[in-house]
Amino acid sequence: MSPAMEAQAESVAKISWTASEAVASWRRILAQTIGDKRQNLERASIELLRLAGAEPDSKPAIVDELAEMAIAAGIDDDEAQAIFARAAEAPPDTINGWSTTQSTGGKNALQAFRLRAFENVRIQTDGRNYLVKGLLANTGLAVIWGPPKCGKSFWAADLGMHIALGRDYRGHRVQQATVVYVALEGRHGFPARVEAFRRHHNVDNAPFYLLTASLDLVAKSSQLIAAIKAQLGENLPGALFLDTLNRSLVGSESKDEDMARFLAAAESVALELSCAVYNRSSLWN
Repeated sequence: MSPAMEAQAESVAKISWTASEAVASWRRILAQTIGDKRQNLERASIELLRLAGAEPDSKPAIVDELAEMAIAAGIDDDEAQAIFARAAEAPPDTINGWSTTQSTGGKNALQAFRLRAFENVRIQTDGRNYLVKGLLANTGLAVIWGPPKCGKSFWAADLGMHIALGRDYRGHRVQQATVVYVALEGRHGFPARVEAFRRHHNVDNAPFYLLTASLDLVAKSSQLIAAIKAQLGENLPGALFLDTLNRSLVGSESKDEDMARFLAAAESVALELSCAVYNRSSLWN
């Protein structure tokens, strides 16, 4: 066995099962992260360095693994060292007075999950959980689907403008929210729909924003988020429509791998903007 292989074997032998599982989990998370990976590397560093403090025998292997993660994420050495330094100085998290770096019963408590007691499980009363009652939630992902040429785009655009105005929609209560509508199909005719709505409903202004640039959501989700934040500031959207799913996906709606990547990107947009993302699709079985 070569010296390099012996060193690698020695490192593997000294890393605990808990540390090995944590490293493998963060490797997967970083590999699946779309766009800038620095934030997730810092989160990984905080958890793994605390684990190294609780398990000194695993520390050399953990430090080496973090360095490898930084390289795989495309982060240069100076920036990686700054991330590691911040992570090392991060204050310990506590749950019910216990530091997550403490151990109980021989098991490390770094992976902490907050439990809510029965008496503390309550219905949310400080806000509505819908944008259109009985139709659309105000968080997460949803799909608007049906056979081709059944009017999905017209319905989605009409619904989006009602949400922007906070007007009830066909008997359903609506919570007003800013709307971003990404029109990737029929984009040249969309202004006519807006003008028709403006005249029919006698509307001069509404927090409804149209985007007609081509979009590969998997590759450009980070840029889309940044552009929306830069242009809308604190008035972030409560709803973002992607019309259509097929035009914002480089791949196939019928392939699990392509859809998994697309859904991960859509979820990142929903989380970063704290909005619901609605996709319009003609996939019909």
